[in-house]
Amino acid sequence: FLVQEAPEAAPAGQIPRSIEVICEGDLADKAKPGDRVQVTGVYKPFPKSGGDFTDGIWPARLIATSVSLIKDMTEAPFVSDDVKNIKSIAAREDAFQLLARSFAPSICGHEKV
Repeated sequence: FLVQEAPEAAPAGQIPRSIEVICEGDLADKAKPGDRVQVTGVYKPFPKSGGDFTDGIWPARLIATSVSLIKDMTEAPFVSDDVKNIKSIAAREDAFQLLARSFAPSICGHEKV
């Protein structure tokens, strides 16, 4: 299905952006048209099929790992302690290096992968 950003969140004068979401199994029936959802997943490019060559532009899709209806969410995704910790990391001089070491510790020496 297609997910479109909320019209009130779109920049002024622009139409809301959308992306195709691939849902499998029990995720396929989690939402119906018009529902506001929070989708978590993997953003992945898919090569166009057919042809002997490519122009290097591949349409990206979101492979859903979780779909939650906004009206069913009872707790905020971030609590005040989370926000405080995120802001303290953002204020550090070595924030990029810290995150690079945390996300990919096995890619030693290749921080900008």
